[in-house]
Amino acid sequence: MTGNTIPVDWVRGLDEVTVWFWPDSPDPVTMRFPLRKWARIERKARDEHGGDVDVLLTEVLTADLEESEAASLG
Repeated sequence: MTGNTIPVDWVRGLDEVTVWFWPDSPDPVTMRFPLRKWARIERKARDEHGGDVDVLLTEVLTADLEESEAASLG
């Protein structure tokens, strides 16, 4: 990872949005969000990050990875 930048990509399907993250590996982490949940993510990104969903997702994933790392260290 370079700083707090995590590559993110997503595709909107009929029933869900599939999101791929590449946090620190060539293999992506895949998450799927129902469209209703994705709409909430988009609203939060609009309110907090000028509509930039990538920034919001990176922020959330970085916090989660840091929390997981801290928990694994004891």
